Amino acid sequence: MKRIRKAWVCIVITILSTTIGVSQNLNGITGNRDTSYTNAIAFAKDVKKYPQIKLVEEFTLENVQEEKDIIYCSYGERNLKLDVFQNNTQIDSLRTAIIIVHGGGWRSGDKSQHFPLA
Repeated sequence: MKRIRKAWVCIVITILSTTIGVSQNLNGITGNRDTSYTNAIAFAKDVKKYPQIKLVEEFTLENVQEEKDIIYCSYGERNLKLDVFQNNTQIDSLRTAIIIVHGGGWRSGDKSQHFPLA
């Protein structure tokens, strides 16, 4: 299991590290988290047009191991972190990995908004 985890973490790190040079722009970064976008705010806006929608609440499963805030890269004094949600049952075959990348330009929102999906 550790071998599989290491393999896919290496893939994620490779993908993320190759994009840092072209995507990470320090202009306008204040160091203050922009809290103007949340799931609750987006839901309140969208439920008016789509009254049948519901927010997905965060939950846990017995067979899913969660590791949060793993530092995969440092940029100056800023640590870039990822979260891993993986099946904790022993499997000797290859498994599919789903990568969820939070948008917001590293300024708006937070990766924890995607925990219900993970």
